[in-house]
Amino acid sequence: GFLALLMILISCKSTRLETRDLIYVMIYDLDNNPVAGADLFVNGNFAGKSDIHGRFFITAAERINSSEKMDSSILIKVSKSGYEEIIQQTEIEDGEVFYFKTASWEQLLERAEILLDEDKTSEALDYIERSEKIAGNKEEIFYLKAVVYGKTGNGYEKLKALEKIKSEKNQPYKKAFLERFSENE
Repeated sequence: GFLALLMILISCKSTRLETRDLIYVMIYDLDNNPVAGADLFVNGNFAGKSDIHGRFFITAAERINSSEKMDSSILIKVSKSGYEEIIQQTEIEDGEVFYFKTASWEQLLERAEILLDEDKTSEALDYIERSEKIAGNKEEIFYLKAVVYGKTGNGYEKLKALEKIKSEKNQPYKKAFLERFSENE
C-alpha cells in the first residue's frame, strides 16, 4: 500500500517536471478529427510531425532564438499535403495548449456545395478557390466552379471551367452540369 502510493507520488512529480517547459499543439480538421503527420515548424525550423492524435509538443529548446534567449513569442507553421497551411505568430507560456483548425481540400468543397445549395455563390466560390490552391487541377473543383458561374450567369467563366474537365471518366460531371443548367439558358 505505502510503497504503491510513494511510487505514484514520485511519478506524478517527475511528470510535472518533464512537462513544465512544454507547449502543447493540437491540430484538427474542420470536422474535429485529429490531423496526423502534419509538419510543424517553430520560428522557421522544422520541429517534427503531429502524432496520430494530432498532437505535438514544443520544448523549451525549440524556442531558443539566435541570441540564445528564450522567446516568449514564436512563429508556428503547420502544413500537410492536401490541407490549408496555418501560420501564426503567438505569445506563449509554458504548459499552454494551442488548438489549430485546418481544412482539407475535400472539406472545403463540401462546404462550397452546401453554400451553393443555399444560393450563396460568392461564399461558395471562395471555398472552391481555397480548395483549388491546395489541390490544384481537380475536376471536381472545375465542375463546382462551372456551377457557380452558371448560377451567376457568367457564361464565359462557366465554359472555361468546363473545358478543364478533360478525362472520359469524368464526363458525368459535364453531363450533370449541362442537364442542370441548359434549361436555364
